[in-house]
Amino acid sequence: MMAIDRTKQALLGAVGVMLVAAAGCVTQPMVKEDEGQILAVRRQIGALEKRFGRLRGEIRRLEVEVGSKAAEERRARFASDLARWGLRVTSRGPEIVVTVASTVLFDPGEVSVREGAQEPLAGVAKSIAARFPARLVRIEGHTDSSPPKRVVQAYPTNWELSAARALAVVSFMVEKGKLPRDKVFAAAYGQHRPVGSNETAEGRDSNRRVDIVILPPVGIETVTTAELGK
Repeated sequence: MMAIDRTKQALLGAVGVMLVAAAGCVTQPMVKEDEGQILAVRRQIGALEKRFGRLRGEIRRLEVEVGSKAAEERRARFASDLARWGLRVTSRGPEIVVTVASTVLFDPGEVSVREGAQEPLAGVAKSIAARFPARLVRIEGHTDSSPPKRVVQAYPTNWELSAARALAVVSFMVEKGKLPRDKVFAAAYGQHRPVGSNETAEGRDSNRRVDIVILPPVGIETVTTAELGK
């Protein structure tokens, strides 16, 4: 009886081995075929990614070209707005700058905007609001290297004097020019960013100024079509 059982077990084992072998013969070619298909798909994906990369580069180039032209046209219109008051528009990298002499804006020893400067200053503010509605505007106060004399008690240093005059322009452009309050801020540089020599009268005159600086859109160094609506 035990001999019969051992014979049955041997036969079952042999059948099992044959089934496993048969299964191996069927699945191995199928696995190789699947692997080949996967590799082919991966190659196609790689080719498409390269193509998309080239297309993205071309789109970016066109955006820069179109956006730069649009920005230059808008800057030209802004400069035309200000030409009636004899104000000149310059560039400082991506920043747009309008420089106004302190003698135009303030009477000697004063830090409030003089009456004769109110119309052009309001015009600058209104043009900025129309041409660059989403931009931030930095109002920079600058002086020459001479210490304050007429206002020394209230403003003992050029930093304090330049700050007071920058803030006066900010207040005027918000209240009279209707610039949004959250778009304008002041910066005081005193004598430390001269554009001329403080050794000459002409140089000192050019250093006493207020720069109205229109900043580029936040996070955008090169103007693109994303900038057009800002």
